Amino acid sequence: MAVSFSAFATLVILVEGALKLAGISHVQMPPVTELIAFLLAVYASYFLAGLSGGYAVWRLRGLRSRFVGWPLTGFVVAFLIYGSIGLLAAIAFTVTGFNLLDSPTPTAAWRNLPRDAIGLGLVVGIPAGIWFWWKRPWG
Repeated sequence: MAVSFSAFATLVILVEGALKLAGISHVQMPPVTELIAFLLAVYASYFLAGLSGGYAVWRLRGLRSRFVGWPLTGFVVAFLIYGSIGLLAAIAFTVTGFNLLDSPTPTAAWRNLPRDAIGLGLVVGIPAGIWFWWKRPWG
């Protein structure tokens, strides 16, 4: 999953760079060295998200003996994944000025981080947990 997300992030940045070179895009792109550092940070954040999400799934396995444990696990995993991406975006905007999430200011990126991670945990994680409960191989 992290490899897929990393490939997608690379593709988005490459397409945006090509559009910028063609004069179609008006997005402010950082210098190439900062862009490479940013891509490495994206890969690191996805790796962190995968590790923390996998650990959460393992630690919460006992809760999944009942229905409520599945959406709770989904929420926690989605919160960790989207939180790590938001954390990277806030750090990148603060340090390099590269505005990944279209926040008005770096302060707003930091202020919105918990709200966005919790909101995406609720909207994405809970339905995903219910779907995994429904698709489980036993019962």
